[in-house]
Amino acid sequence: YMFGQMDLYARPCLCENCKSASAKYTDAGIMIRFVNCLADAIAQWQLEEGIEREIKIVTFAYQYTAHAPVTGDKESGYTLIDPTCKVKDNVVIRLAPIAAEKTVTFNHELQDKNRFGSEYLKKWKGVAKEYMIWTYTANFSHYYYYVPTMLTWAENLRLLQEMGVSYVFMQGNYQETTIYTTKLDSYVASKLMWNPSYDVNALISEFNRYYFGEVASGYADEFIQLYHATYEKAKADNPNYHTRDTGYEGDTVYLLKKGFVLHTIDLF
Repeated sequence: YMFGQMDLYARPCLCENCKSASAKYTDAGIMIRFVNCLADAIAQWQLEEGIEREIKIVTFAYQYTAHAPVTGDKESGYTLIDPTCKVKDNVVIRLAPIAAEKTVTFNHELQDKNRFGSEYLKKWKGVAKEYMIWTYTANFSHYYYYVPTMLTWAENLRLLQEMGVSYVFMQGNYQETTIYTTKLDSYVASKLMWNPSYDVNALISEFNRYYFGEVASGYADEFIQLYHATYEKAKADNPNYHTRDTGYEGDTVYLLKKGFVLHTIDLF
């Protein structure tokens, strides 16, 4: 059962009591402490009623609860800010790093330019026993035809597997349901969730062969690789590529409206 908070960037209650609790436990810690109480009450109810089914509560690490309730640094490691912020065994944390850079892996140094940072998974690792994750594979407020994020998926899935993540939801662009690249994204994602050791470029070529046939698939491969090369050049030429042009911190400008045309011409 999902029990989370509203989709807000700033915590909703600014009374002195809540601000004091936030300073002590962090906003994520407050949510965890509350959900732990809920989980204990459900466990007690199950015991009293003789209910043996397994019931788990899922809560978000998202927006204002995105940061793990830990203290420490890269050198010394991370520990819980308070023992009461340890998640109960029947509570699952659903991580939702919405502002993480999508064209590099979760632990890449470029993540340090956004509010999640390259240590995001390490900070959360010791907080709970079980995790879900809601990842973002497309910049869904910008309706570009293709976003070259899939080259990071295999390594990211391996990182999540090592962390013990049991459920992955990869969000794309909900308005792209009829175009070729959405089918390509779905095919590659499905294959990688079955086996994150697959070679992504080989999967792209495999899909193109099934979708377009032997002759045309080579042109489709060239099309995708052109996008990848174009985007890498745009990143290299634009030091601020990691900041989305809508103003949200840390997200990606995938193919800048003007830059994409400029860099495509440069490639040719």
